[in-house]
Amino acid sequence: MDQQAKQPAADAVVPADADTADKVHKPRLDPQRLLDLFHEHCPTLPRVRLLTDSRKQAMRSRWVQVSRDMGRYDTGDVQAGLEWWGRFFRAVHNSDFLSGRNGAWTGCGFDWLMKQANFAKVVDGNYRNDRAGGER
Repeated sequence: MDQQAKQPAADAVVPADADTADKVHKPRLDPQRLLDLFHEHCPTLPRVRLLTDSRKQAMRSRWVQVSRDMGRYDTGDVQAGLEWWGRFFRAVHNSDFLSGRNGAWTGCGFDWLMKQANFAKVVDGNYRNDRAGGER
């Protein structure tokens, strides 16, 4: 039998158990990729230097919240999820308040954004410059 036919996709997670070797699981979020998006789209906010377990857990919680509770993408669809998060971080950067450009507040950072209540306010559009509310 052709060995290449049994090889999973490069980004798939395959269990080590020989009995389940043919089962391929959905890819999971790599927290570093989400953090890289934050750094790319929010260059004026403080950089995260340490990717701690608590930060990873907060990212996973928000990832699941957006996919399961808000229905924005399938939890296992990493590409769709990263696209959504790119838009989220661009919205943060575009906000004069969150970015600190209006001088009213300079406390926004990655940890602040990952807190459930703060995250919900950003998604709801509370910090958009036009204050019209809602996500675009």
